[in-house]
Parts: sequence; structure tokens; C-alpha cells
Amino acid sequence: MHEPWAIGHRGCIFEAENTIAAVERASGLGADYAEIDVQLSKDGVPMVIHDEDLQRLADMPEKVENLTADQLQELTVISNGEKGKIPTFQEMVEAVKNTKDKTGLLVELKPTAENRDELVSKVIETVEKCNAKNQCIFMSLDYESVYQLQAEHPEWWIGYCIYGGVGKMEDAVWEYNIDFLAVEEGLASNKFMEKARNSGLAVYIWTSNNFDDMENYLEMGASGIITDLPDLARDTIDRYMKDHQEYYAYDGKGYPKKKN
Repeated sequence: MHEPWAIGHRGCIFEAENTIAAVERASGLGADYAEIDVQLSKDGVPMVIHDEDLQRLADMPEKVENLTADQLQELTVISNGEKGKIPTFQEMVEAVKNTKDKTGLLVELKPTAENRDELVSKVIETVEKCNAKNQCIFMSLDYESVYQLQAEHPEWWIGYCIYGGVGKMEDAVWEYNIDFLAVEEGLASNKFMEKARNSGLAVYIWTSNNFDDMENYLEMGASGIITDLPDLARDTIDRYMKDHQEYYAYDGKGYPKKKN
């Protein structure tokens, strides 16, 4: 598909996850993209945070959807041994636009059943407002969100995220209107990767933090490595590409194709 991307998982492990500092650090370590998680606050603001509640990050049981953006931004979150603040999606987009190498964002939408439409709409609105369409790609575990994004912007690079064992994946996935699959490590068999290639789908594998595993996934045909250690992924991919440049139909810059 395209030359492999180094994708920092929630930014990177060297700063508090999903913070601007984590994404800027990932950019400095050579990440092509930084994966972030976006969900809505009580007052309908897209916020960059992974968990549906704040127990792990802020030692409080409240759900993200029950707090306003201002309340969320007043909190201090702790992860990876570092402290940080919860940014809005717009703040994150504006931050990456100023990174030296124009690092992109892999935006994972995390809707609830009640706010899916609003989340998709607000994410699109933010990307268009910030003129960041060429710096963002998108995915979700919720296929309805993926479908809605594709319907609104078929020219964007949009994928479906899968976790769990191979036996849990439905055959319908291969018929989805998507550009890529983001899959948990356990799914990355040779048979799976061959089927993805035959279906014309790029595959990004998460969360890989081992050099040997990364190299193996690249040999199997992975188009991206999602990792807590973007510096290791950058080094692994650069070494691999020295001998495998001719394998790829597209270079690693920008979307591999434009859709009709």
C-alpha cells in the first residue's frame, strides 16, 4: 500500500497520554502520526482523552460525558509518571499544525450511543475550521461513526479499529467502505495480512513496542506501527526501508490515493 508510518500511541510514553506535550514529543521523535482519542464533553466540546471515566487518570469516578469542557480542563491527569492537562481537539489540531515536520493526527472517535452524530459533526467542523484535512486521518471501533465520516468526506483517509481475537472478527469487515484497518497485535497473522492486501486495505498494528515484532510486522506487510515508542518505530522503519523501497506503490507522504 504505502510506505510504513510510525504512529505514536496516545502521543508517546514519555509524557502524559493524549496531551499536547505527548504529541509534540512524538513529533520530535520522528512520528509520522500521533494517535489520539476524542470524545464529547457534557457541553458538546470534542476533548482528547481515552477513558470514558476519570478514575485511572484523575482518581475520580465521574464520566467524561458528564463534565463540561471547562471542568475537564481544570483537572490534572497523571499517566506514564507524568502530569498533564486534557486538551480540546481544536487545541490539539492547532498544536500539530505548528510542529516542525507537520506531524499528522490519527483521530480515534469514541462516541456513546447518544452522542455519535454530534461527535462526528463536531470533529468534522473542527478539522474544516482549522484547515487540517491533510493532517488528519480517522478511525473508530464504532463502524457507524466510520460510515458517517465516509459519507460526509469520502476523500479523507478513514479506517476501522479492531481488537480481540481473529475468531471475533466478522466477515463483513472486508466489505466495509474503509481505507485501512487498525488491528490489535494478536490479529496480525500472515493469513490476515494477505487477506487485507487482497482487499486493498492498509493495516496499522497496535500497540507494538518491540523491535523484533515491529520488523516482523513490516515483513508481513504492515503499513503502520502504532507504538508507545515512536523513536523505536522510526528507527525500525528507516532501517527496513533501506532494502524495501520498491515494495510500495505509494510513498509515505499524505494519503496514498484519492477516492472518487
